[in-house]
Amino acid sequence: MTDWLQVTADLQYVNPALGDTENAFMETCAPEFDNVDTAQMLAMLLESSGHAVRVVHDGPTALEASLNDPPDVVLLDIGLPGLSGYEVATRMRQQPGLGNVILVAMTGYGQESDLKRSQEAGLDHHLVKPAEFSKVQKILAGVVQANT
Repeated sequence: MTDWLQVTADLQYVNPALGDTENAFMETCAPEFDNVDTAQMLAMLLESSGHAVRVVHDGPTALEASLNDPPDVVLLDIGLPGLSGYEVATRMRQQPGLGNVILVAMTGYGQESDLKRSQEAGLDHHLVKPAEFSKVQKILAGVVQANT
């Protein structure tokens, strides 16, 4: 099981257990956080769980990276510099090649109005920090299952 996750921070991963990486199913995850240490820690956890990860630290770079190499999942901080996580999600949803990307807010914003804004921006999940890693794993497991 390999995932291509974008933690808005930039990661790419190949699961060595799969052997032939050219023909392996690749799922990506992209954690996108403005806090470098948080993004790197999450990236390490995701990689050690068998996911490919790309980490970026601002909204414009997150959008550009997603357009250039679409991930399967984006873990998105709402308080990104340049473009907010809401703006990144809205713009991603407007792009033809990014409609199936699972967008997950991981944020300190947890009011009812924040959840509504996440839904309006097209985010699929809204996790309030500090989010339990098991919740992230559950979301990713659902993506892996849906893609196999």
